[in-house]
Amino acid sequence: MGKSKYSEMKIEKEVENKLQQSGVDFLKSVIANGTSADFYFSTPTSGSVILEVKNWEPTLENINRAKIISNSIRTSANVNQAFVVLPEISSREFVNSGIISIAQISKVLEFSITDPIKIKRPKIQKPNPKYQAFIAMPFTPEFEDTYFNAIDPACNEVQVKSIRIDQVTFEGDIKTEIFNNIFSSDLLIADVSLSNPNVMYEMGFSDGLKKPKIQICVRSEEKMPFDIAHENTIFYDKGRTHALKSPLLTHLSALLNKL
Repeated sequence: MGKSKYSEMKIEKEVENKLQQSGVDFLKSVIANGTSADFYFSTPTSGSVILEVKNWEPTLENINRAKIISNSIRTSANVNQAFVVLPEISSREFVNSGIISIAQISKVLEFSITDPIKIKRPKIQKPNPKYQAFIAMPFTPEFEDTYFNAIDPACNEVQVKSIRIDQVTFEGDIKTEIFNNIFSSDLLIADVSLSNPNVMYEMGFSDGLKKPKIQICVRSEEKMPFDIAHENTIFYDKGRTHALKSPLLTHLSALLNKL
């Protein structure tokens, strides 16, 4: 995944400046209906809005992934609108696609939802994590719903901060960053669907540290490598990732009681 020349921290600051200049009241780094949000605000016309910041280049792969993420966040947080903010995008990609550039934030503020009666007011919380979970999973578009509709909301509900390496801002070697985050985490949640080599590698390192683990897998991928097939696994169906949240929450709660 190509990252732009801008750091995520710099983009967040520019988004914050744009919102401040607009005069809209906004919240930063909150949980909206159980879903993590970089920015949240609400207006009488645009309804409830979440902005998720990514320092990605506007490649076709990143654009498609951003569309999926914005839709996943909108449905999981149950807000009127959700957008992924990229540093630079084509003028064709805005508002209705769920993707905007920093310069197009004003378009979101000007946008009016069709039925003001249906403005949604999500439950907003400030993160107060007591634990940290490293999330090992495939970083492909078809698994974004798994994270945003199930893993992240389940973690937030029991005060667990979910760490996904593709969402961490860092400088230097990615392998070192992965090791450091697994080392500092209290547990690992691993989606072993597709038997992704990176996921297996991260699981092996975590197992070496004797970290508690929750293993999940798409039901169609039940034939797993023999060395992990014996592990207790939560199976879920593609297209019904929302149904994964409940059993994942049950396993998380049970595991945390033992920590």
